Amino acid sequence: MRLPSLFKTPKHQQFHIKPRYYDPVKEYVEERRRVVASQMKEEADGDKDRYSANIRAGFDRSRGKATSPKAGMAQGLMVVGLTVTMAIYWFYGDWALYFFGIFIAAYIYMKVKGSL
Repeated sequence: MRLPSLFKTPKHQQFHIKPRYYDPVKEYVEERRRVVASQMKEEADGDKDRYSANIRAGFDRSRGKATSPKAGMAQGLMVVGLTVTMAIYWFYGDWALYFFGIFIAAYIYMKVKGSL
């Protein structure tokens, strides 16, 4: 079971190794095969499908860029909570530790409940 964290951790990066050899004949054959297949497909589908696919792809690209507003709100609450805790500790001393404990308990409760 994973412990709750204050910030989201980034996903791992994938590494793809490209081969070191180069076969120009094989590359030419694959390129030619791909060009002929795309020409045959365009003749079969017509221009209408090609334009609608480009429009649809443009809308799909912008849809994936939206981020969750809950993640930003949770991080903002953390920054505000820590800032308030530091200010309370500066002015009142040990009371900041009690406030920080209540703040962490509330955060964990909201995280488990699913509202953050």
